[in-house]
Amino acid sequence: MSEVCIRKYKTEDKENLRYICRETAGEYFRKSEKLLNAVPIIYSDYFTENEPENIFVLADENDAAAGYIICSSDVGNFTKKMMKTYIPRAVKASVRMLPACVGYLGAYIVSGKENGVHLHIDILPEFQHKGYGTKLIDALRAHLNSLGVPILCVNTIDRGEPAYKFYKKYGFSENKHYVGDIYSLSIPTETEDSE
Repeated sequence: MSEVCIRKYKTEDKENLRYICRETAGEYFRKSEKLLNAVPIIYSDYFTENEPENIFVLADENDAAAGYIICSSDVGNFTKKMMKTYIPRAVKASVRMLPACVGYLGAYIVSGKENGVHLHIDILPEFQHKGYGTKLIDALRAHLNSLGVPILCVNTIDRGEPAYKFYKKYGFSENKHYVGDIYSLSIPTETEDSE
């Protein structure tokens, strides 16, 4: 037994990340088992299969993944592989994934051209509100800064969601307004400690 910690992704974490992705999926994805099972194809599989170096894991006392943060540092490769492999795979699993796929891909394309690298974070409920989300973002920011990636962002987030308050408290700023209360938020990867 060890302590809960933040660490780099390991290959054996893949199924736990898929499980966390399903467990934390939004209400829309819970409309059917097929739809829920398609969620990790878009929000987890690309990253574990193509950019595992950009994944940090919240590991529980038994070193099992209880949360994660992921991003793509290569938006062009992400876009190409999503369109060729992952979107068709997700839509084949459930055609109701198509709107989510289009929105997610669009957010990445916009972020890559305008805002920086887009993150995705999921933490099992029993590990939420304990400071682990902040530690995951800290780890990803330091990693991206070491790669020379200047900006980290989160796209299409509603001002009314608890996540919006979390990101704002962390230090993210609004940088793009979509529609209604939907925004993109960003933060430099460089911190005072990294200067």
